[in-house]
Amino acid sequence: MKLYDTITEAGRETNTNCSNICLVTNKKRKTAGGYHWQSIKQGAQN
Repeated sequence: MKLYDTITEAGRETNTNCSNICLVTNKKRKTAGGYHWQSIKQGAQN
């Protein structure tokens, strides 16, 4: 598993359409670019 700071970065590094990654993270698709994707929500930074 690899973590990316942004969907744009993930798309660029995996040659995957960012819109399709968003669809997976919103449970509208199962995979994008042959990968399973999950978003991690981070807390507010001080």
